[in-house]
This record gives sequence, structure tokens and C-alpha cells, in this order.
Amino acid sequence: MSAQVNDPNVRDLYARGEEHFFAGRIDESIRNWDLEIVAQPFREPYHWQRGLAFYYAGEFEKGVKQFELHQKVNRNDVENAAWHFLCVVRAKGGSVKKARKSLIPIAGDSRVPMKEVHDLFAGKGTAQDVLDAASKNAEGLLLRNQLCYAHLYL
Repeated sequence: MSAQVNDPNVRDLYARGEEHFFAGRIDESIRNWDLEIVAQPFREPYHWQRGLAFYYAGEFEKGVKQFELHQKVNRNDVENAAWHFLCVVRAKGGSVKKARKSLIPIAGDSRVPMKEVHDLFAGKGTAQDVLDAASKNAEGLLLRNQLCYAHLYL
């Protein structure tokens, strides 16, 4: 039987998983998030964080599945497509060619420079395109945030 939606014990499982993840205790974060999902299975597709943890744990096939599941509830997120791509590349038998062939199509991520990041992963753009988009007509905090995304995926 699933736990209640607002069960504080389940919220604690998520919070502990996040705490472990940020402390670099990846296996512990996965354990806590797995327990959260056992208690509330409806949460699984929303759990992109678990996909990141699978990537850092070297469990690339599980990461691929998690990001594919997340795509069902978050169709406009280039980051989901990018992490899926990275997991496909690193999974057994993976390659850039295979990852490009299975790149999750994204339309509608309005964050700059996410369109250019997606184009880069698709083999249709360059790192310079990403940096140019991030820097164009931006200054201060906006420029910092856009360059953060640019450098994260370069």
C-alpha cells in the first residue's frame, strides 16, 4: 500500500536522498529515493534527480530508463534529454552515434541557451553557438545564469 501523498516520513526520504546526493554519497541517495518511490510509486516519473544519481553511480542503463520515464511528465526540458544522452553514451554498448539516434526531441524549453545545447548534442551546433547564445543581450545575473547552463553542458 502506498503512503499518503503528504506523509512526512516520505518527504524525509526525499530530503535525506537530496542531502546524501549533495554530500557525494550517491549510493545512499539512491537508496533513500528508491524507498521514497516504493512508498509513493506515482513519484517515480518526476524523479529526475534519481537519474542524475544513477549517472554518477555508473548505473547508466538505469539512468536511461529514469530519464525516459521523466520525459513523460516533463516534455520541454533539454536537461533531461542531455542527461539521457550522456547515459546512453556511457551505457554498455553505447556511443555518441547511438545517443544521437535516440536523442529525446525537445521543443519549448525557453531557457537560454538550452536550444543551442540540444542542437550541440544532436550534432547540429557548436560549443561556440552555445556560448554566443548565452552571452547575447545578457548582463549581470542573467548572463551569469545563462553562462552557468552553457558551461554545465559543454
